[in-house]
Amino acid sequence: MNTLDIIGNAVDADARTIVVSIKEDAQQETLSIDINDNGKGISPDWCSSKSVAFSAKRKTRKVDLGLSQLRQNTEATNISLSSFSTLGSGTKLDATFFKQHIDRPPISHLANMITICILTISAVEFHFPIQKKLNIFKIEVLQVKEPLSCIPTDDSFFRQFKD
Repeated sequence: MNTLDIIGNAVDADARTIVVSIKEDAQQETLSIDINDNGKGISPDWCSSKSVAFSAKRKTRKVDLGLSQLRQNTEATNISLSSFSTLGSGTKLDATFFKQHIDRPPISHLANMITICILTISAVEFHFPIQKKLNIFKIEVLQVKEPLSCIPTDDSFFRQFKD
């Protein structure tokens, strides 16, 4: 799943708060991923052009695996993606997949995704509510940032564990 690409797009859009909600609905056998941010938002023209796979507006790379890939994944599983964006107010993406559909991409390792966000994107307040059946698990990054503040998050720290 390309959740980190979408989070990266939100960070590039100067989002200060990002909420990544994941919900499993056992009765309907669906998996929903909602990503909301308070960044710059996407213009309606640009939002509709994201249906062209891998199109990118940014200057840092020519390929975008965020919204266009998410749209392609939801279409492959015959379900839905809705995107709402207002310039200056942020973006809201709601993707739903049938859990057992053969074309549903695997969800990324959540613990790794959350750890990457906490340790490498310090300017953003993250919220990760995750619901499976009747269990709700929430991580509010502000709760864990203080205890982790002694860990340096620059590249040199992580390079020592590369090999």
